[in-house]
Amino acid sequence: MAGFRTISGSGYGSAYIDALVAGGAVWDMSTGPITFDFGLRYDRPGSIWHHGGEGPKFTSDGRPYLISESVGGVEGAEWIVGDYRDVDAVPIVNALAHASAVANVKFAVDPVYGDSARPASDANMVLWKTHIEVSENGGVWTDADTPNESFEAGRAQSWLYHSVYFGDAWDRSHPGGMGYTMILNMVGKALGLRQAHAEFPGIAHENDVGPFGLNQAPFTVMSGNWSFQNSGHPNGKWGSMKSFGAFDIAALQAIYGANMTTATGNNVYELPTYNDWDEEWGVGRATGWTCIWDAGGNDTITARGAIKSVVIDLRAATLANGDPNAGGFISMHMNVAGGFTIAKGAVIENAIGGYGSDYLIGNNTVNKLTGGAGKDFFVFATTPNKRTNKDTITDFKVKDDTIWLENSIFRKLGRKGTDKNPAKLKAAFFKIGEKATDKNDYIVYNKKTGVLSYDADGSGKGQAVDFAVIKKNLPLTHNDFAII
Repeated sequence: MAGFRTISGSGYGSAYIDALVAGGAVWDMSTGPITFDFGLRYDRPGSIWHHGGEGPKFTSDGRPYLISESVGGVEGAEWIVGDYRDVDAVPIVNALAHASAVANVKFAVDPVYGDSARPASDANMVLWKTHIEVSENGGVWTDADTPNESFEAGRAQSWLYHSVYFGDAWDRSHPGGMGYTMILNMVGKALGLRQAHAEFPGIAHENDVGPFGLNQAPFTVMSGNWSFQNSGHPNGKWGSMKSFGAFDIAALQAIYGANMTTATGNNVYELPTYNDWDEEWGVGRATGWTCIWDAGGNDTITARGAIKSVVIDLRAATLANGDPNAGGFISMHMNVAGGFTIAKGAVIENAIGGYGSDYLIGNNTVNKLTGGAGKDFFVFATTPNKRTNKDTITDFKVKDDTIWLENSIFRKLGRKGTDKNPAKLKAAFFKIGEKATDKNDYIVYNKKTGVLSYDADGSGKGQAVDFAVIKKNLPLTHNDFAII
């Protein structure tokens, strides 16, 4: 069984992470894994004792999460709770597994859900299937004791609650469904995270997404805003979370450390290209949002086969205070309520577009960008380095494609231009040859090698920086570039 240790609730280098890390006691993995059981009706006496003699939590209008019933003339001998079937437990086990995939937190889950092989009284965590009617004044979909609540109360056990009453929350418990986001929220709280609206910068109330829209999916599951810009299905069938968000992953890693054994091969992440769901109980799936935690390998996000425009952005969440991209850069297909962000510390190297007009944005490593068919845009928005940040565009087409250069990086190209209104590169700023020769030859294309370079002094006296490689001998002109 796991024990407890204490941590600070601040000082993690990001106001967003400080907001999610509750602080105080968390689980101590050095003493063993977190033992996790599914509570049954007859587990009540032993669980009450291990829960510090305390009963369940209450709704805001005073109703207990777990309601007692009399059995054999004994008042309050058992609870009116549902037994978990194997298929009921699948989304719970999936959520626990995802927590273990991103952070160094381990669970020992009782494998026999309906007939417990281990008494629930011996578990660090017990999950109860409740049946609480949602009223105007209160109700619960999911909830959990925090580790600190259990520690301060002297409890040997924490409880989690999953209500079956609110149909959408229970029925949509497949990854990508609203209910699965709530399960992830419950697991996050049980591991020491708090609700985002409590401390998130600039949040006035729980439904407020904040000044940069970061208090929502896909950036965190610790929010009541379960779909990105309300783009998900109105009843939560699709468009919600399939994983913890970038803020959640960073907070869990701040508490327990990063799991550096996850996804160390050459992995391919395929963008969803339409909104869909399969509600087969226990094994359903739906279009939704995934934050990629990938600890190694040479990896790819692909939209191969997509008909409409996609955005594939290989940059990871910055976590920086006051940054609109603190929670991640979104990769998605047009009009689809799902896709990817990338967690801080993960690196995805390659992007493959589809048949539409795609936007491929590299990161600060060596990337391979393939636009595919359509009029594609290749975006360079990180500081180039010929050794560590020189990208290859495998299929640049002069007739159709455009290279966008971020003016805060390529400063000599002028301040005009945005991603909404790109500015054309001036003809005088472009040079075909082995190096710059005039004072304003800032962008140089070497037809012999296919290398594109940026010469900040424009004259060739200083060292130009290679930022991309395209095919040799293309009829490239300044019209193939734009400033954003």
